[in-house]
Amino acid sequence: MNAFANPSSAVRWAPRLMLAIHLPMLAQAPILVVTDGIREHSSPAKTTAVVLALFTTVLHLRHIRAAARCERPALMPLTAAVQLAAAYAGFWWFGPDWGSAQGPAMVSAMLLLPGVWRWTLGFGAPLAAGLVLYAYFGSREFGARVMALELVYYLVIMTVFVCALYGAVRLVPLVKELYRTRAALARAAAARERLRLSRDLHDLLGHSLSAIALKGDLALRLLPADPGAAAREAAGIGEVARTALLDLDEVTRDEHPTVLSNEVAAAAELLAAAGVETLSDVPDLDPPLAADAEVVLAWAVREGAVNLVRHARATTCSIELRREAGRAVLEIVNDGAASPAAVGGTGLAGLAARAAAVGGRTVVDTGHGLFRLRVEVPAERG
Repeated sequence: MNAFANPSSAVRWAPRLMLAIHLPMLAQAPILVVTDGIREHSSPAKTTAVVLALFTTVLHLRHIRAAARCERPALMPLTAAVQLAAAYAGFWWFGPDWGSAQGPAMVSAMLLLPGVWRWTLGFGAPLAAGLVLYAYFGSREFGARVMALELVYYLVIMTVFVCALYGAVRLVPLVKELYRTRAALARAAAARERLRLSRDLHDLLGHSLSAIALKGDLALRLLPADPGAAAREAAGIGEVARTALLDLDEVTRDEHPTVLSNEVAAAAELLAAAGVETLSDVPDLDPPLAADAEVVLAWAVREGAVNLVRHARATTCSIELRREAGRAVLEIVNDGAASPAAVGGTGLAGLAARAAAVGGRTVVDTGHGLFRLRVEVPAERG
């Protein structure tokens, strides 16, 4: 299995990858000195190179581990300067065999310096100094043409290595931040899904349970005088319950079809069972509404009917749809007395969120003994 398939594995492996890139570069200079890579060195020089390499390695690892944690160790300006001095003093003493030590030293300087100074003083100045030293030592052993090629090679290789080393350090906090962002996005997606389920269950089951309660009460009242009508109402309870089960299954898959005309008819049936006279004027608008806007209005009709049955003592209710200034406006008005539960419930809050998601808004007015729910959505297709 790929170690990076799991984001947490990537977070663990990023620092290890950083060390795997840096350690060979740190080891190259002392290895070349000990093995007499380009020139021969005395035993004391080799011992000094190993000790100096260990010292600069400790400093460099301290710098990059802190940078990977987005921290800055104490005395870093001093320790970075010491690392740079060791790199160029060693270059002067050991010659080109010590040249690779410049790379990690330049990275430490780049991690220390901010903004433009990172690339001028941290990268450009040390690279230029290395070119001068390389040209000085190379002029003793190579001709002009070969020396020119050697300088170009040094410039390209050092630039590539330094950028790779620097990028490996900067990659570690980026990977960690990416993982944290991914986790935050996952939590936000889960929260949105919970909100959707909560809102849809409230709106769908609230309507169905209100219808079941009304039909049950009506069946009990009709039973002594008209058993046949009571039986029909009881059968209606079963039909509403079966519909609620289908709705519940569709909600879990986010596939519930919500059509405005169907919701108006269902609201009229529910309100009639509650003894509320319903007047509806919901024409087909031309041009037709966008699908998401129609869905919001359909939910508004459902919420308005359920709110009336649960919280108001109304005798009449009107449902009207019209176009105003490029917006579709749905108004549901009943003559029931307003209550705090009717205005501050979760259903109306969910409806307001649905409307806002499509660029609309909801307005609730309880003046003059009426309860008025006004929902506005863009009338034109986006």
